[in-house]
Amino acid sequence: MLIKHIVIIYSSNMQNFLEIYNKIELKYKVLAIDLYQQRVESNDNIINLTSNMNTLLKIVQRFNIYDIPSAFIIEKQNNFLYKQDSSIEILKI
Repeated sequence: MLIKHIVIIYSSNMQNFLEIYNKIELKYKVLAIDLYQQRVESNDNIINLTSNMNTLLKIVQRFNIYDIPSAFIIEKQNNFLYKQDSSIEILKI
């Protein structure tokens, strides 16, 4: 069984996440990564994530994020490994 998630990288200081969320097609659960590091509650469809700046910079660098909000799909390969399964899409809000 394939497990996929939509990763949305945004800044709550610059964008309202609900506006972003409402403009995308939702086939999978959303992993929302807030670069502004606000701690927001998750729900059944959205997993809100933040981390220290060093980890956030590694994510931005690994996935070549040059503009936010951006979104892409990841797919689970095995128990602990996820790989990018789509190109990076810059979301227009």
